[in-house]
Amino acid sequence: MTLMRTLPLRVEPVPGEALDSWLEAVSRQLRTPWNDLLPDLGLSDLRQHPQKHPSWLTLLPDAEAAALSAATGVEPARLRRMTLAHYDGRALVVEPKPRMIHPRRLWGRSRGSFFCPDCLRENGGRWLLRWRLGWSFACVKHRRLLGDQCPVCCRMPRLQPYPASHLSEPSRCMNSLAGQARTRGRAALRCGHPLTEVPHCYLPDGHRALLAQQMLNQIITRDLADMGLYAEHPQNAITALGDFKALACRVINRATRQHLTGVLPDDLVELGAHLLPAELPRDAQTPSRDGGKAPSRSAVTAVSLTAAAEILAQPDVHAAGEAMRWLISIYYPTKPPSPAHVRPWGEGCSPVLNAVIIKALQPTMQRGSVLRYRTGSSLPGTYMHVTAAAGRAKRLPGLMWGRWALRMLPPKGFNVRTVQVALPCLILQTGNTLTHPRAAKILGDASTQESNFRVLHALQNNPRWPDTQRALLRLAEHLDHTPPPIDYQRRRELNYSDVLPEEDWHRFCHAAQAAVGQGPRYLVTRCYLIERISAMPVGLAPELRSQLSGFPATLTPQFVAELEATAHAFLTRCGISEPTVWKPPVKLLDGLALPGFDPAAVQARDIHELMRKQGLTAAQTADRLGTSSHVIHHILERVPLAQNLYQARLAGTKREELKRRLPRVVLAQLGRRYSEAEIARRFSVSNHMVAALRKEYGLPAPPRGNRAVLATDP
Repeated sequence: MTLMRTLPLRVEPVPGEALDSWLEAVSRQLRTPWNDLLPDLGLSDLRQHPQKHPSWLTLLPDAEAAALSAATGVEPARLRRMTLAHYDGRALVVEPKPRMIHPRRLWGRSRGSFFCPDCLRENGGRWLLRWRLGWSFACVKHRRLLGDQCPVCCRMPRLQPYPASHLSEPSRCMNSLAGQARTRGRAALRCGHPLTEVPHCYLPDGHRALLAQQMLNQIITRDLADMGLYAEHPQNAITALGDFKALACRVINRATRQHLTGVLPDDLVELGAHLLPAELPRDAQTPSRDGGKAPSRSAVTAVSLTAAAEILAQPDVHAAGEAMRWLISIYYPTKPPSPAHVRPWGEGCSPVLNAVIIKALQPTMQRGSVLRYRTGSSLPGTYMHVTAAAGRAKRLPGLMWGRWALRMLPPKGFNVRTVQVALPCLILQTGNTLTHPRAAKILGDASTQESNFRVLHALQNNPRWPDTQRALLRLAEHLDHTPPPIDYQRRRELNYSDVLPEEDWHRFCHAAQAAVGQGPRYLVTRCYLIERISAMPVGLAPELRSQLSGFPATLTPQFVAELEATAHAFLTRCGISEPTVWKPPVKLLDGLALPGFDPAAVQARDIHELMRKQGLTAAQTADRLGTSSHVIHHILERVPLAQNLYQARLAGTKREELKRRLPRVVLAQLGRRYSEAEIARRFSVSNHMVAALRKEYGLPAPPRGNRAVLATDP
């Protein structure tokens, strides 16, 4: 192992200085050219490739760092911070094998450097590392744009290394002069112009370009973007700078002075005016400005990155979308683009920038795309592949849960059933690019595109659409993160042919204490039960559909209990251990003003009072309570009316109760002493019911005439 010799003189690096600038200062202090100095420092010399920038400026290997540290007394970690690798993964990308900067991933620059004349004047000609970043265009300390060209040779400084056999001259241009027989090597004449005398480009304090530079510096230093748009969705530096680059490239490619006027400060536009065309259309002489690589002019960098910062520094996605519309209009001046057209803008960028692009397109977006791209969320865009979206169908019924449909029911022109079949299809397409025909097919073709768009159109035209959209987005996200206890896709695929067969109808009615009834009562009950289990609409003739909608008003507690028992028995036979019905938590709707009716505003006891004691219909009860008959029916499904006398008579409930109170022996004893009318009066039943019970017992008819009155109630 060769021991490195310690240098006789020490030169302290300037904070933030580049490694080659510091070694030039060491060379000048020792009055030793690089050819003689670098081998003693353990670094490769420049004799073989005198015009090539040394690779250790990009990445300093451990062995070279240790040797250089031993010779100079500077810690290896500090030496590595003086190479471009210090910004690897934050402001640029270093290819470790060849030790080179990737020029198009982010804005990396391996040759050349911007500079601040005031800083060079103050620190004695020491070059800062950050000036070589594609993100540096201004000196925040001196409030000025960085220099990008020597005024004499009109080239960027430090494009070529200084001859290794010469001592460098601080603060002077080291580029070779054009027009020589030899423009390379130590024989070539150097420009030598003092870069501290570059014309001034000062900016006032608080200038938006300076604020943009401060924002970029903060992101790079902290490796974190958590300001402006990124406050709610922080991103690392390499991701955030990718957003800056994507927007800046669009500005560089198309923006003209005409476009930038009013968007950026006039003085900044004026500084870059000579580099931008005056107006569109651009002629053939307009130079190409693709922006893929870091711009070579600081004014162009300042204009493009400040324009990007004007968008990304907005407080929320809504404001950023408005700030971005001018940029999209440059590329699509006649016809507004669809999200699919602008999708390449956000490729490889953060979800934050993609959300801004979607928000910028919202005013011209088709109605069906509003939910697809979740424009009402804090981070719009699609977040789910269509295959994953199909999996959401397992968590969605074909008929929207009653309370949710009532809360979103448009004020006029819609039946709740129409809304119930439309909303699941809309929710299934939320956050993905699933087409409507495919979504409807997955959900069992319960809805049509025309009816769904009519519902969506009515909801979007309502002043409460923003909260309605939030409700749909909350529900979709809740279902994605919290699976319900029911597999609705399996429910849709079950065979319901043996649900409540007709031969079981009499047993069902007896257990439910209900009359067998005539006409369509059995068919309506069976359809209601199938819809309850499958959560899918059942096709019925129009005359039966109206009976099905009013069916909850005929329910009794005993009938509901038997319906639940029948449904549970069917699911058990199918090998399914799930609750019959389920609904999402209502708290998801907290704080939202929705266009429909809130069932929580109506009390079940008020409905029972009006319908049982006052004999009002469901529609009359709804008018009295200021709500919809759909709300009345929804509440009666959960809290049914008690059985009235007419229903009890039809069901034989009163007769069964009388049999328990009047066994055969008791009725025979009373019949020998009292008339049937008196027995009926005392037991609060009709004479006909007492006579029928006597006949059922096979007792003889009582003799006519006056009898004693019962002294006490039996």
